[in-house]
Amino acid sequence: MKKAWIGFLAAALATWMSVPAFAGSWKKDASRPANENGISNWWYQNDDGSYPAGYWVWIDGNQDGLAESYRFNENGWLYVSTKVDGYEVDASGAWVAGGEVMQKNTGEQTNPSDKKNESDSAANTSDTQTANGWRQDANGRQYLNAKGEAVTGFKKISGKRYCFGEDGYMLTGYQEVDGQGYYFFANGEQATKTVHASDDGVYYVLDKTEHYVVDIVDEDDWKEYKKEADRESVDVSNVVNEKNEISKTDAGGSGLTDDEAYKKIIALKKNWPEGKKWNNSNSYKSGNRTGYGCAGFAFMVQDEVFGKNASRTRHDELDWDELRVGDHLRIYNNAGGEHSVIILKVEDDSITLCEGNYNSSIHWGRKMTMDDLDSVFIYRETYYD
Repeated sequence: MKKAWIGFLAAALATWMSVPAFAGSWKKDASRPANENGISNWWYQNDDGSYPAGYWVWIDGNQDGLAESYRFNENGWLYVSTKVDGYEVDASGAWVAGGEVMQKNTGEQTNPSDKKNESDSAANTSDTQTANGWRQDANGRQYLNAKGEAVTGFKKISGKRYCFGEDGYMLTGYQEVDGQGYYFFANGEQATKTVHASDDGVYYVLDKTEHYVVDIVDEDDWKEYKKEADRESVDVSNVVNEKNEISKTDAGGSGLTDDEAYKKIIALKKNWPEGKKWNNSNSYKSGNRTGYGCAGFAFMVQDEVFGKNASRTRHDELDWDELRVGDHLRIYNNAGGEHSVIILKVEDDSITLCEGNYNSSIHWGRKMTMDDLDSVFIYRETYYD
């Protein structure tokens, strides 16, 4: 694919903001590496046969009315999973800030056909900067209204509530607004549930309806705080962390953290070491059910960790973000039969397991990737829900 680059155009447009793109389609050159030093094998072809090169472009690829911002190098190849011009792009090439993909309403973009010529592209880019949407600079994120003005105060955007200071920059973390405390995640979204902020060493307890902070509780006092019954106006049973995820240091009915569950499981290695015989002749009775082989080992481990009278729930759909240490996974084995494993560790794209009846013995430490688990998953039993 032969591409020509107009040098002065790329220099003029090498800023964080994007110019709108002609309608077109994504193209891929399979002969190139998928990602070589942040440069992918993808490019974008406009309907008129041209392509963006050397600058940022807003593209609404799925035609949902919201465009994402992409950066192309001087030869027209898309940047992915890297930083360019000081801004981060994800694996799809979209500009992200605070973990969130930046988007713009396509109806607010200027029409590139209105440009007189390419030499005044920089001026057109400035016009585009004043369109409605997110903007980021070295000081933080702002949201511009239809007049190109940075909004202040509370603002609902795409169903999420944000707050912007008097200078127009988005607030994050714990903030007092008009004398009332609120908590905002790193992407600016206002918290609506109690937040465990481990960086601050506290829990921010929120009002159920108005979502303002009613209490700030030190981590050391949290268990005692939860035991107090007279808290009808707040919800302390469903806690999120600073990343707006269910807090794995507190959530769930087991009362254990993942680290505590891990230590209990590892302690079992003393009596059930690597390679010890365990096959279908081994069984274990847990409550009103008896497990043989791999299932028996899984039942035994969970009873030792969570207690024989603990309640469990079953989930027939795989949600990677919900996996916890000590969960029992029922999966297919290599021969197409069913097999039980216990989760030892959960990482971003893999889990570590312990299991019985693995080659007729106990095995510790097998890893399974997200894709591998997705292809063999049957159901999950957990004591945390």
